Amino acid sequence: MALLLPPSFLEQLKENLGAELDDFISALNSTSPISIRYNPAKAGALSKTASRVSWATDAYYLEERISFTSDPLFHAGAYYVQEASSMLIEQAFIKAFPTLKPQLVIDLCAAPGGKSTHLLSLMNQQGILISNEIHPQRNSILRQNLARWGFSNNIITQLPSAAFRKLEETVDLVLCDAPCSGEGLFRKDHNAIQEWSSDNVQVCAQRQSDLLERAGELVKAGGFLIYSTCTYNRFENDDQVQKLMNSEQWEVIDLELEFTGALKTKYGWQCYPHRVKGEGFYLTLLHKVSGESRSISSQKSKGQSEKFKLESELGIPVGYSPNRIGSLWHILPVEIAANMAALCDLLPVKSAGIPFGEAKGQDFIPAPELALSILELEDVPVIELNKEEALRFLRCDAVIRPERQRGWNLITYQNFRLGWVKVLQGRINNYFPKQWRILKELDRL
Repeated sequence: MALLLPPSFLEQLKENLGAELDDFISALNSTSPISIRYNPAKAGALSKTASRVSWATDAYYLEERISFTSDPLFHAGAYYVQEASSMLIEQAFIKAFPTLKPQLVIDLCAAPGGKSTHLLSLMNQQGILISNEIHPQRNSILRQNLARWGFSNNIITQLPSAAFRKLEETVDLVLCDAPCSGEGLFRKDHNAIQEWSSDNVQVCAQRQSDLLERAGELVKAGGFLIYSTCTYNRFENDDQVQKLMNSEQWEVIDLELEFTGALKTKYGWQCYPHRVKGEGFYLTLLHKVSGESRSISSQKSKGQSEKFKLESELGIPVGYSPNRIGSLWHILPVEIAANMAALCDLLPVKSAGIPFGEAKGQDFIPAPELALSILELEDVPVIELNKEEALRFLRCDAVIRPERQRGWNLITYQNFRLGWVKVLQGRINNYFPKQWRILKELDRL
């Protein structure tokens, strides 16, 4: 059955597309393409035979949808399932930073984590990325997806945009992928059609205006702002950018995306599903040409002079230093540890670097994020599972194996790490987080 689109939405699209409107409607009634992006730090040995997404590194279209939830490699962070059009942020990043990597990046509306994992890959373990999501449930999903990706130069926060005021004019790049009316998701999410209205577009536009103003204030002179939405109308896209352009602090950088099929607008680029093998998406890159530029204090975080002792089978990997957040120890890359610790002083953070573990009495409980990280964990015994066994582990069921080395063991599938078990006399305790477990009735992602 053909999608029933709101008449006012079609009128708006006719202004944008003219004679192409019928092609657009036909595309909305076709099957959405399925695309994934491989983790460059984990998936190098995997065979990649599908067709490439031409505008993103390590990104591919699948011929058909698979049950990602039933693939242990997905849970291991070997790849991320991401809509192809949204991967265009790579082109903006490369344009802004063709050689040197940015030192401080903020993904202001980061859940569920696709663009943050993409930025981490592009930053190649250099600089610091702050991934922020204010909604608790979405923040939990963000933390899980970033844990799977496994990079250590990441800070996760759950803050309103105004809480970043202390970082004004310090940030090299802010990504503002703003919450929107969701017009670009109509093909994938039919409920978005029912929720759409002209009034809701205006509500979203006002929210975006406030958010974009805050994002712009964080960027230092010479820095960049990527603004994106998954919608088509000018109220949420070019009109929002126009408000920033009125200040004369900004210039638009042409991304030259003609090769993708995207249409150029006054300030950015618009993806339509009949032109681009992907969903609806708007993207622009802005350069801040005037203003102030400040640096984050790199003084060591208060309280970090405490001597760190860890009685466990695991030691801190070479090149990392400890930082405690609540009761949980995290480890930070030494090259950026001081700046990460300073940011942890300035902001309430959920996580920084790689969560390492928690000391409980005489015991040490390693963090699940440590198992999923890209760090080399030397001299830790490993239990390799087949697919059926790995899925049992991911459901938090018992791991049944012959006698193994006592203590903490890493669970792997095809040599990809999934999590921890503790081998005791006569049993193996599964330490995969219950909040992450695969539900038995869940068949697909």
